[in-house]
Amino acid sequence: MNRSKRKRLICIIVAAILACGGLIYLLWAGGAFLPGWARFTDREFEACEMKVTLKGRNVQVTADEAVVWESAREIKVQDCFTADVDRDGREELIILCWKRGRYGRSKPFFVEKDPKVWSQHVYIYTLDKGSVKPMWMASDTGVDISRMEADDKGRITVYGLSGETSVWQWISWGLAKVK
Repeated sequence: MNRSKRKRLICIIVAAILACGGLIYLLWAGGAFLPGWARFTDREFEACEMKVTLKGRNVQVTADEAVVWESAREIKVQDCFTADVDRDGREELIILCWKRGRYGRSKPFFVEKDPKVWSQHVYIYTLDKGSVKPMWMASDTGVDISRMEADDKGRITVYGLSGETSVWQWISWGLAKVK
């Protein structure tokens, strides 16, 4: 093989490797390699005179058929439901989701670098007719959550992947494990 053909072959191989690497990165960034045990659901329900639709790892909230809020593209929603977690008489939207990194822009002072690995989070939003606003975002659950549910007192039962069950309750600002 002459020098010119060898050089062209090397360029083709390098381009193929870069293309494969780029494709793998795009798949990873899109959540294609999230843990196989994470079961993503689709559901639709009414809350505070709005319709909540979870479909394809994305939550959309509509009021009068107009979209008022949608989960960020980089967040992959595993499940969602409503409950009155802060016991103020109004339901909040609870989202079990995955995102890259543990914190985001606001991280604790003792954390120098936020590793960009996928981690599971619980996000809570207030709901008012036509309005969805962030209320609390857990940095990382610390538990591999297979599913969650709320009781009529706003307590959230967390079912871990290993079979462990814990109960969480809103305590002044944020969820705290109570059982």
